[in-house]
Amino acid sequence: MKKNYNSLKNIVAVASLVLGGMVSMTAQEINFSFANATNTNDGMNDFYEVDVMVDNNGVSDFKMGEGLLYFDYSTAAFGSNIDAAGTIQITYPNAGGYILGQFVDAAAANFFGTTPTVNDNTTSKVAVSWTQTFAAGTIAANNVTSTPTQLFHIRIQYAGAPVDPMFSFDGSAGFDDQTFTACGPFVGGPFDSADCTGPNAPTQITSDFFDSTGSTPGSLSVEGISAEAFEIYPNPAKGKFQIRGIENVDVTIHDINGKLVRTIESYEGEELKTNGMQKGVYFVKVSNEASKVTKKLIIE
Repeated sequence: MKKNYNSLKNIVAVASLVLGGMVSMTAQEINFSFANATNTNDGMNDFYEVDVMVDNNGVSDFKMGEGLLYFDYSTAAFGSNIDAAGTIQITYPNAGGYILGQFVDAAAANFFGTTPTVNDNTTSKVAVSWTQTFAAGTIAANNVTSTPTQLFHIRIQYAGAPVDPMFSFDGSAGFDDQTFTACGPFVGGPFDSADCTGPNAPTQITSDFFDSTGSTPGSLSVEGISAEAFEIYPNPAKGKFQIRGIENVDVTIHDINGKLVRTIESYEGEELKTNGMQKGVYFVKVSNEASKVTKKLIIE
């Protein structure tokens, strides 16, 4: 490698661009969670309903752009391929304060334009994506702040009587980093179309977090202990794992299709081996007489 002044100057310039890009890429953080999980009935069918919430993880406010989220669910609860089956519905009423229902400042025109796209990713995973129609400058205020705000509402019809939906985000590698800030123009007319090129380009948010603890209908904590107070460690797991921070509870483990693969009564924090468990996603339900909490476990 030639070490002359011009080469060094070029390297410094390139490094500055890279570092500058890294700073802009990590300027925002985003946290997805669930709220208001409930079971409902329309007089004929049973449904699972939940709000998808979003906040900035306490870092910096910004305007939401396009995005894509993946959700795992129990086929024992909902059957397979819920988009193809027509049993999932996404709503976001403006009157309810949902971000995807937000109007541009000048009139009742939806900032995100079209209805979110729903697709079956696998028989037990569904994807929901949304796009931006109007420019960032058509709305005055940042809509992703430190306060959790409703992004959209999910309603899924149960395949039979309501059972544990085991509904959760999939934010594992390959399913994360799918959210962007709004693109420009950042100032301008009330009906400017989004221009996502050059200086108007959005920022990809690579610091994203996913909290599925609020997805279980009814009580979301185990008598005196919040769901956030215990963890599955390590997760992903290879060979063995523990449930830390909780004792004297019953534990059941289901695979992605809702099949029961293991039951542990009166669990006291001991290590659990993964012998006989294939690589993939599992749901660990911790329960006692008062309530239950389900968390996701990945076996590598």
